[in-house]
Amino acid sequence: MPFDIADEGTHAPTAETHWRESHFFMFYDEAQDLAGFSTMGFRPNEGLCDAGFLLFRRGRLAYLYPKRDEAFIGPWDHWTLGNLRYEMVEPLAGWRVTLQGDKRARADLSFHGVSPAYDYRDNAQTLPAAVADVHYEQAGRVRGTVTLRGQSIPVDAVGHRDHSWGVRDWAGPANWKWITALAAGDDGAGGLRFAFNAWEVVLKDGTRTVNGFVFDGVANHGLAPATRLELDTPRDGDSRTPRGVTLHLVTDDGLEYHVTGRPRALFPLARHGTVINEQMGEFEIKTEDREKLRGHGVIETLWQSRGRLESARWLLRAGWHMLLARRG
Repeated sequence: MPFDIADEGTHAPTAETHWRESHFFMFYDEAQDLAGFSTMGFRPNEGLCDAGFLLFRRGRLAYLYPKRDEAFIGPWDHWTLGNLRYEMVEPLAGWRVTLQGDKRARADLSFHGVSPAYDYRDNAQTLPAAVADVHYEQAGRVRGTVTLRGQSIPVDAVGHRDHSWGVRDWAGPANWKWITALAAGDDGAGGLRFAFNAWEVVLKDGTRTVNGFVFDGVANHGLAPATRLELDTPRDGDSRTPRGVTLHLVTDDGLEYHVTGRPRALFPLARHGTVINEQMGEFEIKTEDREKLRGHGVIETLWQSRGRLESARWLLRAGWHMLLARRG
């Protein structure tokens, strides 16, 4: 289903309480071993908005800028919350992400789209309504500067972004796996050899959907329902956090790719009874012509806690990671 460049702007909400619109950006600079992601969303019907900016350096969380359940003033001609700002430079091609006014970290980053933006409504399976089902993703490059505790770090990275709007009910799915990875290249495709995004959502009634796409350096290929996302989780101790992932990506035009991933850094989030693990990861991608590529990206897993005790444990774990990031 085609979408218009006007969709890069904000949208009028429907009447549902949990209606939300959000943007997401991530990047990884291999030379600096510096990764980060940022998200911002607003919930006008609840009068609330939220944002975050995280940096990972050398495999550990190095900085966190959290804004949660802030008062939504709106309307937003520009996406700004506190010190964090998203600015559209060119629809479906360029965005600028800046973080200013923070003594521990600053950022001025430009996202340049390399792959065409992929509309999830083009998949064989559409997203469930409870996860902001109007959703598109784009792979690209990120360049700019990050200043971390007084050290200025030039950034030349692979990057990914998404934009979604609709009803976002965090408690709606039973679980999901959202995994994206990008491989840099010097083949004339804007410095990006390969990228993929795969999102498996399982509802509480057992319904499973798979969405996403593969960018092969030339064009996007939508994922087919035969795509499999498997987690390697320990049977004892923390049985929720994966030690690795294995993906068999199958596109709707018959292409197949095998991907293995290993997490390097973790940040857990807990929201009432919903828990989310955000993990930066490194990947090995085997293409159809048996080429092996190295990539970097995000492994995100969501689930509903088994009760108050598990929720409390993950809230404490999230608080501990926040403290570590602040202490540096």
